[in-house]
Amino acid sequence: STLFPYTTLFRSSYIMPFLRILGYDTTNPAEVKAEYTADVGTKQGEKVDIAILEENKPVIFIECKPVNNPLTSDHISQLYRYFSITDVQIGILTNGTEYKFFTTGEDNNRMAEKPFLDIDLLNLTKNDIKELEKFIKKNFNIDEVVTRADDLKYKNLIKKELISEFEDPSDEFIKVIGKQVYDG
Repeated sequence: STLFPYTTLFRSSYIMPFLRILGYDTTNPAEVKAEYTADVGTKQGEKVDIAILEENKPVIFIECKPVNNPLTSDHISQLYRYFSITDVQIGILTNGTEYKFFTTGEDNNRMAEKPFLDIDLLNLTKNDIKELEKFIKKNFNIDEVVTRADDLKYKNLIKKELISEFEDPSDEFIKVIGKQVYDG
């Protein structure tokens, strides 16, 4: 990873406490492994910042970026590369306060372009906490998370579209709503 020289301090100060809250033993490399090797095509020896393992196989990859720096499409593409050569179905991109959760896309062997869950630890909602509960170690079920991810993705897309329509309503939206409230 291309984190600044404080990579280990960053992980131990921001990411590992978050994982401990979720019930993971961050001192057990058979459960949480830093600098997990994920060979990507010609880029041999490329390392994912953190992998959460079950039975010695990665189930979640976490890519860490410097604290409070905006997460960009370049950062997302790095996580995308890891998905393309592994069986991992959950990827998390984080800067320590914002966590973007990704899963496999429509074709099931590549990462979806958009996160199914975007959580800002500085502005948690009840719904965020409810969704994070699915990632608690004792609750974690990969199949349920992937299924729920599809539901969340569409729910979030509908929500964004509705917000957009309320802010700048299209003619079609006005006609549909108008028919509900006006007889003329």
